[in-house]
Amino acid sequence: MVSHINELRKNDWELFYFYLDPKSIMYLFEIGLFKKHFGESAWAVILPDGKLVASGNRAPSYEDFEKIIFTTDINKPIPRLRQFLKMNPNNIDARSDLIRHLRASAYRRTKQRLNIFQNSIWENKDEKRYAVLPAAGLILPDIKPFQELRLDPETDLLIWGKYAQELSEAFQNGTWKKMRLAYNASETLPLEVCSPLMRTTFIRLKPIIEQEIVNLPVSKTLWLLWLHFQACVDSENYKFNFFDTIERPPSGYGFNWPPEGAVVPLVRICYDQKNWDMILNLTQKSYLNLKNSIDFEVKAPGFKSAIYIDWNGTFKQRLEALIRLGREKEAEDFIILLSNIEDGRAFLKDAAQLAKSIGAINLANKWQLLIGGVS
Repeated sequence: MVSHINELRKNDWELFYFYLDPKSIMYLFEIGLFKKHFGESAWAVILPDGKLVASGNRAPSYEDFEKIIFTTDINKPIPRLRQFLKMNPNNIDARSDLIRHLRASAYRRTKQRLNIFQNSIWENKDEKRYAVLPAAGLILPDIKPFQELRLDPETDLLIWGKYAQELSEAFQNGTWKKMRLAYNASETLPLEVCSPLMRTTFIRLKPIIEQEIVNLPVSKTLWLLWLHFQACVDSENYKFNFFDTIERPPSGYGFNWPPEGAVVPLVRICYDQKNWDMILNLTQKSYLNLKNSIDFEVKAPGFKSAIYIDWNGTFKQRLEALIRLGREKEAEDFIILLSNIEDGRAFLKDAAQLAKSIGAINLANKWQLLIGGVS
């Protein structure tokens, strides 16, 4: 690399370094961004051994980096990471990256072996570029397309064995807590469900995550990890046995409860289990934030703010919970609050239909009147 840098400096280039990921990729390859004194610019990718693998005279695009990664030695990170870890065995960032790359390799091979053509939202390039991606954690892992697909034992061990081993060791020595292991359902598919080995591994490791959630229930990362493990183990029965041991809101963490980004999937699980009290607990913070936003807009004539109302993922479930628990006054207050703004009034018809469907005819009639009709 030094020879390349010296050659560039001879040509009066000013050198700036940056990394795609300062904590993980920097020891795999480096990016050099160069700028001439008279304003022209260019870029180059240089491997740690000094090999110049790519360059250009315009800002590199996503396609540029994708081409580099899949046509050079950079696409072989696992041997490089293992070599690095031989010299730096206690480097948690490198160990974390090794686990992630082992999973990515097993993920790709599983798709190929079982002829899985479905992609996650993030893997779909068109949606990645043009669609609004769901916020991290806003969807539950969907295993239905792969529920009946299984790798045979020999292939399973060959594909997932190394990942299972490294992951188990990280949990055994406790380093997993410092690693970036969370799985976002919008970014990856829960293909571990196709691996009997990984299902067994997840069953064994899941209680460790649950105990850590009890210790730190405001961690979105822990919840997303648990949701992924649980989906692969038993997506039809999200067991909340450990939930009863969590103080809600946790002492010292009240402002951060519930964990942002994990509310919607947790509400959905509670809804399936008809855990109405828990739904109210999980949605209380969102409700107070919405109430404050609407109250501010009502009190400030002419002021129009962007108020996001997650009706289908949060507030519809909250309304049903209030009705089913007999807290009709709070349900009415909530609907009156929504009726104060145009965006909120869009949900009144659905609210009236919901009330009618669960037998709250009186509420349904009241809310139907708010939108100018009769139930």
